[in-house]
Amino acid sequence: MSVEVADKEGLNLSGGVSQNGGQNDPHVTIVEEIKTLEILEPKNFLAELYGRRVADARPKAQDQILNIADATTSANDVRFDNGNDIVDMTRSIVNDAKIDAGDGDNKLRIHDNIEVRGLRFDAGAGNDEIEIRNNVGIKDHTLLYTNDGDDSVKIYGATMENAAIHTGLDNDVIDIQRCEIKNGADISLGGGNDTINTDWVGFFGDTKISLSSFTNPNEVDTLNMDNTIFNGHTTIEANDGEKTTMNIKVCGGDGEIDIKGSHANLDHTPLFDMNFLGPKFMGDVKFDGRNNKVNMHIDDSEFHGKNNEFYFSDNQNDTLNVTSAIIKNSKFYLGGGDDTVSLTMTRTDIDNNAQIFGGKGYDTLVLDNNIDFSKVSGFEELKVTSGAYVTLNGNDVAHLSDILDNGSNVVKFSEAHGTVKLNGFSETSGAENGYHRYESAYNTHLADGSEHQGTVYIDIKEDIHVDL
Repeated sequence: MSVEVADKEGLNLSGGVSQNGGQNDPHVTIVEEIKTLEILEPKNFLAELYGRRVADARPKAQDQILNIADATTSANDVRFDNGNDIVDMTRSIVNDAKIDAGDGDNKLRIHDNIEVRGLRFDAGAGNDEIEIRNNVGIKDHTLLYTNDGDDSVKIYGATMENAAIHTGLDNDVIDIQRCEIKNGADISLGGGNDTINTDWVGFFGDTKISLSSFTNPNEVDTLNMDNTIFNGHTTIEANDGEKTTMNIKVCGGDGEIDIKGSHANLDHTPLFDMNFLGPKFMGDVKFDGRNNKVNMHIDDSEFHGKNNEFYFSDNQNDTLNVTSAIIKNSKFYLGGGDDTVSLTMTRTDIDNNAQIFGGKGYDTLVLDNNIDFSKVSGFEELKVTSGAYVTLNGNDVAHLSDILDNGSNVVKFSEAHGTVKLNGFSETSGAENGYHRYESAYNTHLADGSEHQGTVYIDIKEDIHVDL
Protein backbone atom coordinates (compact mmCIF):
# COMPACT_ATOMS: atom_id res chain seq x y z
CA MET A 1 0.00 0.00 0.00
CA SER A 2 1.13 3.61 -0.40
CA VAL A 3 0.71 6.13 2.38
CA GLU A 4 1.09 9.87 2.72
CA VAL A 5 1.89 10.92 6.27
CA ALA A 6 1.75 14.49 7.58
CA ASP A 7 2.59 13.62 11.20
CA LYS A 8 5.11 10.82 11.69
CA GLU A 9 5.20 10.81 15.50
CA GLY A 10 4.18 7.41 16.83
CA LEU A 11 4.11 5.84 13.37
CA ASN A 12 5.84 2.58 12.39
CA LEU A 13 6.16 1.49 8.77
CA SER A 14 7.65 -1.80 7.59
CA GLY A 15 8.16 -3.30 4.17
CA GLY A 16 8.63 0.03 2.35
CA VAL A 17 10.94 0.13 -0.66
CA SER A 18 11.26 3.88 -1.12
CA GLN A 19 10.82 7.06 0.86
CA ASN A 20 10.96 10.62 -0.43
CA GLY A 21 9.74 14.08 0.44
CA GLY A 22 6.38 15.28 -0.80
CA GLN A 23 6.49 17.34 -3.95
CA ASN A 24 4.72 20.31 -2.39
CA ASP A 25 5.51 19.82 1.28
CA PRO A 26 8.96 18.82 2.62
CA HIS A 27 7.31 17.72 5.87
CA VAL A 28 5.29 15.06 4.04
CA THR A 29 6.71 11.58 3.52
CA ILE A 30 5.40 9.23 0.83
CA VAL A 31 6.16 5.56 1.41
CA GLU A 32 5.30 2.90 -1.16
CA GLU A 33 4.69 -0.82 -0.83
CA ILE A 34 4.08 -1.02 2.92
CA LYS A 35 3.73 -4.40 4.58
CA THR A 36 2.64 -3.12 8.00
CA LEU A 37 1.32 0.26 9.13
CA GLU A 38 1.09 0.95 12.85
CA ILE A 39 -0.48 4.06 14.35
CA LEU A 40 0.64 4.29 17.97
CA GLU A 41 -0.17 6.92 20.60
CA PRO A 42 -0.40 10.19 18.61
CA LYS A 43 -3.36 12.53 18.95
CA ASN A 44 -5.38 13.63 15.94
CA PHE A 45 -3.26 11.59 13.55
CA LEU A 46 -4.25 11.88 9.88
CA ALA A 47 -3.22 9.23 7.37
CA GLU A 48 -4.35 8.79 3.79
CA LEU A 49 -3.61 5.50 2.07
CA TYR A 50 -4.53 5.66 -1.59
CA GLY A 51 -6.42 8.73 -0.50
CA ARG A 52 -7.32 12.13 -1.75
CA ARG A 53 -3.78 13.59 -1.82
CA VAL A 54 -1.98 10.65 -3.43
CA ALA A 55 -4.68 9.72 -5.89
CA ASP A 56 -2.42 7.80 -8.25
CA ALA A 57 -0.76 5.64 -5.61
CA ARG A 58 -1.93 2.02 -5.67
CA PRO A 59 -1.37 -0.50 -2.89
CA LYS A 60 1.18 -3.02 -4.11
CA ALA A 61 1.88 -5.44 -1.27
CA GLN A 62 -0.61 -8.19 -0.44
CA ASP A 63 -1.53 -9.62 2.98
CA GLN A 64 -1.15 -6.23 4.65
CA ILE A 65 -1.63 -5.21 8.28
CA LEU A 66 -3.02 -2.01 9.79
CA ASN A 67 -2.64 -1.64 13.57
CA ILE A 68 -4.18 1.25 15.52
CA ALA A 69 -3.37 1.30 19.24
CA ASP A 70 -3.55 3.97 21.97
CA ALA A 71 -4.42 6.61 19.38
CA THR A 72 -7.03 9.16 18.43
CA THR A 73 -7.47 9.17 14.66
CA SER A 74 -9.58 11.33 12.40
CA ALA A 75 -10.84 10.99 8.82
CA ASN A 76 -8.54 8.17 7.73
CA ASP A 77 -9.11 6.80 4.23
CA VAL A 78 -7.48 3.37 3.88
CA ARG A 79 -7.70 1.15 0.81
CA PHE A 80 -6.02 -2.25 0.59
CA ASP A 81 -5.13 -4.22 -2.50
CA ASN A 82 -6.64 -7.68 -2.89
CA GLY A 83 -5.18 -10.13 -0.39
CA ASN A 84 -5.68 -11.52 3.10
CA ASP A 85 -5.38 -8.36 5.17
CA ILE A 86 -5.67 -7.63 8.90
CA VAL A 87 -6.97 -4.47 10.58
CA ASP A 88 -6.46 -4.37 14.35
CA MET A 89 -7.77 -1.55 16.57
CA THR A 90 -7.38 -1.32 20.34
CA ARG A 91 -7.43 1.25 23.17
CA SER A 92 -8.20 4.11 20.79
CA ILE A 93 -10.81 6.54 19.54
CA VAL A 94 -11.33 6.09 15.81
CA ASN A 95 -13.32 8.86 14.13
CA ASP A 96 -14.87 8.86 10.64
CA ALA A 97 -12.47 6.33 9.15
CA LYS A 98 -13.09 4.67 5.80
CA ILE A 99 -11.38 1.31 5.28
CA ASP A 100 -11.75 -0.73 2.09
CA ALA A 101 -10.04 -4.07 2.69
CA GLY A 102 -10.29 -5.26 -0.91
CA ASP A 103 -11.08 -8.81 -1.94
CA GLY A 104 -9.58 -11.67 0.05
CA ASP A 105 -10.03 -13.39 3.40
CA ASN A 106 -9.73 -10.28 5.55
CA LYS A 107 -9.91 -9.77 9.32
CA LEU A 108 -11.11 -6.80 11.34
CA ARG A 109 -10.39 -6.84 15.07
CA ILE A 110 -11.75 -4.14 17.36
CA HIS A 111 -11.02 -4.88 21.00
CA ASP A 112 -10.21 -3.70 24.52
CA ASN A 113 -11.45 -0.26 25.51
CA ILE A 114 -12.01 1.41 22.15
CA GLU A 115 -14.67 3.66 20.69
CA VAL A 116 -15.38 3.63 16.97
CA ARG A 117 -17.40 6.52 15.54
CA GLY A 118 -18.49 6.79 11.94
CA LEU A 119 -16.30 3.95 10.65
CA ARG A 120 -17.08 2.65 7.15
CA PHE A 121 -15.50 -0.79 6.76
CA ASP A 122 -15.92 -2.88 3.60
CA ALA A 123 -14.39 -6.34 3.94
CA GLY A 124 -14.59 -7.02 0.21
CA ALA A 125 -15.42 -10.37 -1.36
CA GLY A 126 -13.96 -13.37 0.46
CA ASN A 127 -14.40 -15.34 3.67
CA ASP A 128 -13.95 -12.51 6.13
CA GLU A 129 -13.89 -12.28 9.93
CA ILE A 130 -14.98 -9.41 12.13
CA GLU A 131 -14.31 -9.75 15.86
CA ILE A 132 -15.37 -7.10 18.37
CA ARG A 133 -14.82 -7.74 22.06
CA ASN A 134 -14.22 -6.33 25.54
CA ASN A 135 -15.63 -2.87 26.22
CA VAL A 136 -16.10 -1.61 22.67
CA GLY A 137 -18.42 1.18 21.53
CA ILE A 138 -19.68 1.03 17.93
CA LYS A 139 -21.68 4.15 17.17
CA ASP A 140 -22.34 7.31 15.14
CA HIS A 141 -23.41 5.68 11.87
CA THR A 142 -20.63 3.11 11.75
CA LEU A 143 -21.21 0.55 8.98
CA LEU A 144 -19.47 -2.83 9.00
CA TYR A 145 -20.09 -4.57 5.66
CA THR A 146 -18.72 -8.08 5.19
CA ASN A 147 -19.57 -8.18 1.48
CA ASP A 148 -19.83 -11.51 -0.39
CA GLY A 149 -18.34 -14.74 0.97
CA ASP A 150 -18.83 -17.04 3.96
CA ASP A 151 -18.26 -14.45 6.67
CA SER A 152 -18.09 -14.54 10.47
CA VAL A 153 -19.02 -11.67 12.80
CA LYS A 154 -18.42 -12.06 16.55
CA ILE A 155 -19.40 -9.32 18.99
CA TYR A 156 -18.72 -9.92 22.69
CA GLY A 157 -19.00 -7.28 25.40
CA ALA A 158 -19.81 -4.27 23.21
CA THR A 159 -22.36 -1.50 22.78
CA MET A 160 -23.81 -0.81 19.34
CA GLU A 161 -25.76 2.42 18.81
CA ASN A 162 -26.76 4.17 15.58
CA ALA A 163 -24.62 1.66 13.72
CA ALA A 164 -25.13 -1.15 11.23
CA ILE A 165 -23.79 -4.59 10.38
CA HIS A 166 -24.62 -5.82 6.87
CA THR A 167 -23.59 -9.09 5.27
CA GLY A 168 -23.51 -9.86 1.56
CA LEU A 169 -24.15 -13.02 -0.41
CA ASP A 170 -23.22 -16.55 0.75
CA ASN A 171 -23.44 -18.21 4.16
CA ASP A 172 -22.73 -15.87 7.06
CA VAL A 173 -22.80 -16.28 10.85
CA ILE A 174 -23.28 -13.42 13.33
CA ASP A 175 -22.71 -14.24 17.00
CA ILE A 176 -23.52 -11.58 19.64
CA GLN A 177 -23.04 -12.14 23.37
CA ARG A 178 -23.35 -9.91 26.45
CA CYS A 179 -23.95 -6.74 24.44
CA GLU A 180 -26.27 -3.75 24.36
CA ILE A 181 -27.93 -3.03 21.02
CA LYS A 182 -29.24 0.52 21.24
CA ASN A 183 -31.28 3.05 19.32
CA GLY A 184 -30.65 3.11 15.58
CA ALA A 185 -28.81 -0.22 15.44
CA ASP A 186 -29.42 -2.27 12.29
CA ILE A 187 -28.32 -5.86 11.65
CA SER A 188 -29.11 -7.03 8.13
CA LEU A 189 -28.31 -10.28 6.29
CA GLY A 190 -27.79 -10.68 2.56
CA GLY A 191 -28.51 -13.70 0.38
CA GLY A 192 -27.39 -17.16 1.49
CA ASN A 193 -27.98 -19.55 4.37
CA ASP A 194 -27.27 -17.21 7.26
CA THR A 195 -27.46 -17.50 11.05
CA ILE A 196 -27.70 -14.93 13.84
CA ASN A 197 -27.10 -16.11 17.42
CA THR A 198 -27.59 -13.80 20.41
CA ASP A 199 -27.16 -14.60 24.11
CA TRP A 200 -27.55 -12.19 27.03
CA VAL A 201 -28.21 -9.25 24.73
CA GLY A 202 -30.34 -6.21 25.54
CA PHE A 203 -32.21 -4.26 22.87
CA PHE A 204 -32.93 -0.64 23.78
CA GLY A 205 -34.68 2.06 21.76
CA ASP A 206 -35.57 1.56 18.10
CA THR A 207 -33.57 -1.39 16.71
CA LYS A 208 -33.87 -3.70 13.73
CA ILE A 209 -32.83 -7.19 12.64
CA SER A 210 -33.50 -8.15 9.03
CA LEU A 211 -33.04 -11.57 7.48
CA SER A 212 -34.67 -10.32 4.29
CA SER A 213 -33.04 -10.59 0.88
CA PHE A 214 -34.36 -10.41 -2.66
CA THR A 215 -31.32 -12.14 -4.14
CA ASN A 216 -31.64 -15.85 -3.32
CA PRO A 217 -35.02 -17.66 -3.39
CA ASN A 218 -33.39 -20.82 -1.97
CA GLU A 219 -31.86 -19.30 1.14
CA VAL A 220 -32.54 -20.67 4.63
CA ASP A 221 -31.93 -18.28 7.54
CA THR A 222 -31.99 -18.88 11.30
CA LEU A 223 -32.29 -16.45 14.22
CA ASN A 224 -31.59 -17.81 17.71
CA MET A 225 -32.18 -15.32 20.54
CA ASP A 226 -31.48 -16.62 24.04
CA ASN A 227 -31.70 -14.67 27.33
CA THR A 228 -32.88 -11.51 25.62
CA ILE A 229 -34.00 -8.19 27.09
CA PHE A 230 -36.38 -6.16 24.93
CA ASN A 231 -36.86 -2.50 25.82
CA GLY A 232 -38.05 0.10 23.34
CA HIS A 233 -39.13 -1.20 19.93
CA THR A 234 -37.39 -4.05 18.09
CA THR A 235 -38.34 -4.98 14.52
CA ILE A 236 -37.39 -8.43 13.20
CA GLU A 237 -37.98 -9.36 9.55
CA ALA A 238 -37.95 -12.83 7.98
CA ASN A 239 -36.23 -13.51 4.66
CA ASP A 240 -37.73 -13.74 1.19
CA GLY A 241 -36.09 -17.07 0.44
CA GLU A 242 -37.10 -20.65 1.11
CA LYS A 243 -37.35 -20.68 4.91
CA THR A 244 -36.84 -18.63 8.06
CA THR A 245 -36.58 -20.09 11.56
CA MET A 246 -36.77 -17.81 14.61
CA ASN A 247 -36.28 -19.02 18.20
CA ILE A 248 -36.83 -16.30 20.82
CA LYS A 249 -36.34 -16.61 24.57
CA VAL A 250 -36.52 -13.55 26.81
CA CYS A 251 -35.19 -12.76 30.27
CA GLY A 252 -36.55 -9.26 30.87
CA GLY A 253 -37.77 -5.96 29.53
CA ASP A 254 -41.19 -4.62 28.60
CA GLY A 255 -40.50 -3.31 25.11
CA GLU A 256 -42.45 -4.13 21.95
CA ILE A 257 -41.34 -6.89 19.60
CA ASP A 258 -42.52 -6.44 16.01
CA ILE A 259 -41.97 -9.56 13.89
CA LYS A 260 -42.71 -9.52 10.17
CA GLY A 261 -42.72 -12.15 7.46
CA SER A 262 -41.67 -11.66 3.87
CA HIS A 263 -43.33 -8.69 2.18
CA ALA A 264 -42.12 -9.29 -1.38
CA ASN A 265 -44.39 -10.38 -4.22
CA LEU A 266 -42.70 -13.70 -4.93
CA ASP A 267 -43.39 -16.64 -7.22
CA HIS A 268 -42.84 -18.99 -4.27
CA THR A 269 -44.11 -19.16 -0.69
CA PRO A 270 -41.43 -18.71 1.99
CA LEU A 271 -41.77 -20.91 5.07
CA PHE A 272 -41.64 -19.24 8.48
CA ASP A 273 -41.04 -21.34 11.61
CA MET A 274 -41.68 -19.03 14.59
CA ASN A 275 -40.86 -20.40 18.06
CA PHE A 276 -41.61 -18.46 21.25
CA LEU A 277 -39.66 -20.18 24.02
CA GLY A 278 -40.55 -17.99 27.03
CA PRO A 279 -40.54 -17.40 29.80
CA LYS A 280 -42.28 -13.99 30.08
CA PHE A 281 -42.98 -11.53 27.27
CA MET A 282 -43.93 -8.46 29.30
CA GLY A 283 -44.28 -6.00 26.40
CA ASP A 284 -46.53 -6.20 23.38
CA VAL A 285 -45.73 -8.79 20.73
CA LYS A 286 -46.79 -7.98 17.17
CA PHE A 287 -46.51 -10.72 14.56
CA ASP A 288 -47.42 -10.44 10.88
CA GLY A 289 -46.78 -13.51 8.73
CA ARG A 290 -47.51 -11.58 5.52
CA ASN A 291 -46.87 -13.85 2.51
CA ASN A 292 -45.16 -16.63 4.46
CA LYS A 293 -46.56 -20.04 5.35
CA VAL A 294 -46.35 -19.82 9.14
CA ASN A 295 -45.67 -22.64 11.60
CA MET A 296 -45.78 -21.10 15.08
CA HIS A 297 -44.85 -22.93 18.27
CA ILE A 298 -45.37 -21.47 21.75
CA ASP A 299 -43.80 -23.31 24.68
CA ASP A 300 -43.25 -22.31 28.31
CA SER A 301 -44.23 -18.73 27.47
CA GLU A 302 -46.32 -16.06 29.14
CA PHE A 303 -47.70 -13.10 27.20
CA HIS A 304 -48.42 -10.17 29.52
CA GLY A 305 -48.50 -7.29 27.03
CA LYS A 306 -51.58 -5.09 26.82
CA ASN A 307 -52.24 -5.72 23.13
CA ASN A 308 -50.58 -8.76 21.57
CA GLU A 309 -51.50 -9.45 17.93
CA PHE A 310 -50.57 -12.42 15.77
CA TYR A 311 -51.54 -12.32 12.09
CA PHE A 312 -50.82 -15.44 10.06
CA SER A 313 -50.83 -15.62 6.25
CA ASP A 314 -53.90 -14.76 4.20
CA ASN A 315 -53.99 -17.87 2.00
CA GLN A 316 -51.55 -20.50 3.29
CA ASN A 317 -52.18 -23.57 5.46
CA ASP A 318 -50.69 -22.28 8.71
CA THR A 319 -50.23 -24.02 12.06
CA LEU A 320 -50.29 -22.80 15.65
CA ASN A 321 -49.05 -25.22 18.31
CA VAL A 322 -49.27 -24.16 21.97
CA THR A 323 -47.77 -26.69 24.39
CA SER A 324 -47.44 -24.56 27.53
CA ALA A 325 -48.49 -20.93 27.92
CA ILE A 326 -50.31 -18.19 29.77
CA ILE A 327 -51.94 -16.07 27.08
CA LYS A 328 -53.31 -12.66 28.05
CA ASN A 329 -54.66 -9.78 25.98
CA SER A 330 -53.82 -11.61 22.76
CA LYS A 331 -55.51 -12.03 19.40
CA PHE A 332 -54.50 -14.77 16.95
CA TYR A 333 -55.78 -14.41 13.38
CA LEU A 334 -55.09 -17.51 11.28
CA GLY A 335 -56.46 -15.88 8.11
CA GLY A 336 -57.28 -17.76 4.92
CA GLY A 337 -56.17 -21.28 4.13
CA ASP A 338 -56.81 -24.62 5.82
CA ASP A 339 -55.19 -23.97 9.19
CA THR A 340 -54.58 -26.15 12.25
CA VAL A 341 -54.46 -24.95 15.87
CA SER A 342 -53.24 -27.39 18.55
CA LEU A 343 -53.67 -26.41 22.21
CA THR A 344 -52.33 -28.39 25.17
CA MET A 345 -55.01 -27.14 27.57
CA THR A 346 -53.64 -29.11 30.53
CA ARG A 347 -50.67 -26.69 30.47
CA THR A 348 -52.22 -23.59 28.87
CA ASP A 349 -54.30 -20.77 30.32
CA ILE A 350 -56.14 -18.44 27.93
CA ASP A 351 -57.64 -15.41 29.69
CA ASN A 352 -60.93 -13.68 28.88
CA ASN A 353 -59.21 -11.00 26.78
CA ALA A 354 -57.63 -13.55 24.42
CA GLN A 355 -59.16 -14.92 21.22
CA ILE A 356 -58.08 -17.39 18.54
CA PHE A 357 -59.74 -16.91 15.15
CA GLY A 358 -59.48 -19.70 12.58
CA GLY A 359 -60.50 -17.36 9.78
CA LYS A 360 -61.52 -18.39 6.28
CA GLY A 361 -60.89 -21.85 4.86
CA TYR A 362 -61.33 -25.25 6.49
CA ASP A 363 -59.70 -24.96 9.91
CA THR A 364 -59.13 -27.62 12.57
CA LEU A 365 -58.90 -27.18 16.34
CA VAL A 366 -56.98 -29.91 18.21
CA LEU A 367 -57.30 -30.11 22.02
CA ASP A 368 -56.10 -32.41 24.77
CA ASN A 369 -58.73 -31.22 27.25
CA ASN A 370 -61.85 -29.13 27.57
CA ILE A 371 -61.76 -25.42 26.72
CA ASP A 372 -63.94 -22.37 27.10
CA PHE A 373 -65.27 -22.39 23.55
CA SER A 374 -66.05 -18.66 23.70
CA LYS A 375 -62.29 -18.08 23.23
CA VAL A 376 -62.01 -19.89 19.89
CA SER A 377 -63.98 -19.31 16.69
CA GLY A 378 -63.92 -19.93 12.96
CA PHE A 379 -63.20 -23.69 13.08
CA GLU A 380 -64.89 -26.34 10.98
CA GLU A 381 -63.42 -29.42 12.67
CA LEU A 382 -62.71 -30.39 16.28
CA LYS A 383 -60.40 -33.09 17.65
CA VAL A 384 -59.70 -34.11 21.25
CA THR A 385 -56.60 -36.31 21.45
CA SER A 386 -57.02 -37.49 25.05
CA GLY A 387 -59.69 -39.24 27.07
CA ALA A 388 -60.92 -35.95 28.52
CA TYR A 389 -64.61 -35.36 29.21
CA VAL A 390 -65.70 -32.60 26.79
CA THR A 391 -68.89 -30.59 27.19
CA LEU A 392 -70.60 -28.46 24.53
CA ASN A 393 -73.91 -26.63 24.16
CA GLY A 394 -75.51 -24.87 21.21
CA ASN A 395 -73.87 -21.52 21.92
CA ASP A 396 -70.44 -23.23 22.09
CA VAL A 397 -70.88 -24.72 18.63
CA ALA A 398 -72.23 -21.44 17.23
CA HIS A 399 -69.18 -19.57 18.52
CA LEU A 400 -66.74 -22.30 17.48
CA SER A 401 -68.06 -22.25 13.91
CA ASP A 402 -68.28 -18.43 13.91
CA ILE A 403 -71.70 -18.84 12.39
CA LEU A 404 -72.39 -15.14 11.91
CA ASP A 405 -69.14 -14.48 10.02
CA ASN A 406 -68.48 -17.76 8.21
CA GLY A 407 -72.12 -18.63 7.57
CA SER A 408 -71.44 -22.25 8.55
CA ASN A 409 -73.64 -23.87 11.18
CA VAL A 410 -72.00 -27.33 11.17
CA VAL A 411 -68.92 -28.49 13.12
CA LYS A 412 -67.34 -31.90 12.54
CA PHE A 413 -66.08 -33.72 15.66
CA SER A 414 -63.68 -36.28 14.16
CA GLU A 415 -61.65 -37.53 17.14
CA ALA A 416 -62.17 -38.07 20.87
CA HIS A 417 -61.06 -40.81 23.25
CA GLY A 418 -63.43 -39.95 26.08
CA THR A 419 -67.07 -38.99 26.45
CA VAL A 420 -68.57 -35.97 24.67
CA LYS A 421 -71.39 -34.40 26.69
CA LEU A 422 -73.90 -32.51 24.51
CA ASN A 423 -76.20 -30.21 26.49
CA GLY A 424 -79.47 -29.32 24.75
CA PHE A 425 -78.80 -31.41 21.62
CA SER A 426 -80.88 -34.11 19.99
CA GLU A 427 -79.94 -36.56 17.25
CA THR A 428 -81.10 -35.80 13.72
CA SER A 429 -80.39 -36.90 10.14
CA GLY A 430 -78.12 -35.49 7.45
CA ALA A 431 -74.63 -36.58 8.56
CA GLU A 432 -72.11 -38.08 6.15
CA ASN A 433 -71.32 -41.78 6.29
CA GLY A 434 -69.55 -42.76 9.54
CA TYR A 435 -70.91 -39.81 11.55
CA HIS A 436 -73.98 -39.02 13.64
CA ARG A 437 -75.55 -35.56 13.49
CA TYR A 438 -76.93 -33.66 16.48
CA GLU A 439 -78.77 -30.34 16.47
CA SER A 440 -79.43 -27.62 19.02
CA ALA A 441 -80.81 -24.11 19.20
CA TYR A 442 -78.46 -21.27 20.03
CA ASN A 443 -79.02 -17.74 21.29
CA THR A 444 -76.05 -15.35 21.18
CA HIS A 445 -75.64 -11.66 21.87
CA LEU A 446 -74.01 -9.47 19.24
CA ALA A 447 -71.60 -6.63 19.92
CA ASP A 448 -74.44 -4.09 19.70
CA GLY A 449 -76.35 -5.95 22.42
CA SER A 450 -78.94 -7.52 20.14
CA GLU A 451 -79.69 -11.24 20.12
CA HIS A 452 -79.20 -13.74 17.32
CA GLN A 453 -80.98 -17.09 17.33
CA GLY A 454 -80.89 -20.18 15.14
CA THR A 455 -79.93 -23.85 14.86
CA VAL A 456 -76.48 -25.41 14.83
CA TYR A 457 -75.34 -28.95 14.05
CA ILE A 458 -72.43 -31.07 15.20
CA ASP A 459 -71.42 -34.22 13.30
CA ILE A 460 -69.67 -36.67 15.63
CA LYS A 461 -67.73 -39.69 14.42
CA GLU A 462 -69.64 -42.88 15.16
CA ASP A 463 -66.92 -44.44 17.36
CA ILE A 464 -67.04 -41.50 19.83
CA HIS A 465 -69.18 -41.99 22.94
CA VAL A 466 -71.86 -39.27 23.17
CA ASP A 467 -73.86 -38.40 26.29
CA LEU A 468 -77.02 -36.41 25.57
